[in-house]
Amino acid sequence: MPETKPRSRSDFATVVVLGVLAFTMAAVVHETVGHGTGCAIEGGRITLLTSTWFRCAGAGSITDMGGTIASLLFGAMSIAILSFTRPPPAAGFLLLMFGALSLFWGAGQLIIQPLVNRDDLFFVARRMGWDWTWRPVVAVIGIAVYSAAVRWMIVVARRCPGVTRGAILVAYGTAIVTAAISGLMWSTEPIPGAIDGFETLTILPAGLLVAAGAVARGPREQTVIARSWTWIVFGAAVFAVFLLTQARGLGTRANVPLHAATAIDHRTAFETSDRLTPPSSHHRSPGSARS
Repeated sequence: MPETKPRSRSDFATVVVLGVLAFTMAAVVHETVGHGTGCAIEGGRITLLTSTWFRCAGAGSITDMGGTIASLLFGAMSIAILSFTRPPPAAGFLLLMFGALSLFWGAGQLIIQPLVNRDDLFFVARRMGWDWTWRPVVAVIGIAVYSAAVRWMIVVARRCPGVTRGAILVAYGTAIVTAAISGLMWSTEPIPGAIDGFETLTILPAGLLVAAGAVARGPREQTVIARSWTWIVFGAAVFAVFLLTQARGLGTRANVPLHAATAIDHRTAFETSDRLTPPSSHHRSPGSARS
């Protein structure tokens, strides 16, 4: 009988599903766990929750910063687990991608938000009465955290079985497409939702490109991620549930267009909304945040 050659590359379908799961988990942590918990702590009421948008009647600084804090916390926990354990290739790769997306999402916001007069940190600074020095201070902290996250990911990735440059790039690209598709599911504002998802997952986790290149140049585990129908079915089911619930829009204003919701916001309580696009297209009320 002919000799069967071992696989030299990870299974494409399984890696794609893991990329889908990584984004889904990162979005739930940032929006639902992060901003949602902050809203609950401050006694607010969630009025809009999608894959990249969040609004809370009665939002304050905890709500504004909840998404960034949750992303950094859960991302660090995920990478830390890989630093001390050795899970199977597929599970390890999922933890790595989820941790990286979350860390880069949170740290990227610390870098970008001091440059604009909107989003989480701007409204926190205005509410707290900070002077202009908060911008360079937070930006420097963000750069330091982002750089440390990239280095940490590279070290961990090199010792994780199945992690290759190709697998990272496939999962990263999948996460971008998944974010755009999730944004399209919000029927009230599908195009802005898709653009926001695409921009968020393209810009903030760009450190994955650096990590992928470093993994390709350095020593790494030679194990590949094998085809797993369990992961494929599980990932498809989880993403389907996400698309039919959070991505479609939850809350009392899920069916209210963004411009109309903003007009209401200015007449009522503070609310948070997650955006990357310039304020010329979507003005935000005080207390709003960006994913």
